[in-house]
Amino acid sequence: MPIVNSGSVNVSALNVPQVLVQIVPPQFLFNGVQTNVCGLVGTASWGPVDLPITFGSYAQYTATFGPTINRNYDIGGHVILADAQGAGYFCAVRVTDTTDTAALAAVIATGGVYATGTLTFSVNPTASQTITLAGTAWTFVAAITGPFQILLGATLPLTLVATAATLNASIEANTAKMTYTTNGTTTLVCLSVVIGTAGNAYTLATTTTATGAGNLKLIEGRAGTGK
Repeated sequence: MPIVNSGSVNVSALNVPQVLVQIVPPQFLFNGVQTNVCGLVGTASWGPVDLPITFGSYAQYTATFGPTINRNYDIGGHVILADAQGAGYFCAVRVTDTTDTAALAAVIATGGVYATGTLTFSVNPTASQTITLAGTAWTFVAAITGPFQILLGATLPLTLVATAATLNASIEANTAKMTYTTNGTTTLVCLSVVIGTAGNAYTLATTTTATGAGNLKLIEGRAGTGK
């Protein structure tokens, strides 16, 4: 009695009666499934809470949940590692202890304008002359010996460059209400750091030969329409 594998003998071609035992392999009852799938529960920078979100890469993760933060249960760190090892399908649920602070921002739709003012000099200032910005006086000097001093340059343009740099670097409360630039020749431009009408109250004064002596105020600040 021959024993053969199923399908290895064409039984319809046999012309001699006999008995064959055919070995029939078992059928697979389960199909194969992907093993490059990750399910993750943890924290994230932002995004929906308690909701399963599917994505296929770290780039898609950041679009929904934001950048990775260095902490134990941040989902992003695990996605980076799994993505590098070939994982191609993720399902993540962001959880929170409810202490997260919701993001809030004022969006200016139209009309917002920063107040601005200028001091235009006809000659290079001299030592001991001053400019006063929102009530704080700064003195031009030939050599820095203390606070609230501006080093004079050999020419007016160089003095204005030093002035803008010194004032922008200051953390003094009144001075920091404005930012400062120069047109490169004769003018110091002062711009309120806050949009709207508040900057219109900031004053500019000087003891130098410059237009602006007499407590000029920044002008043209206008509030925007928020949405």
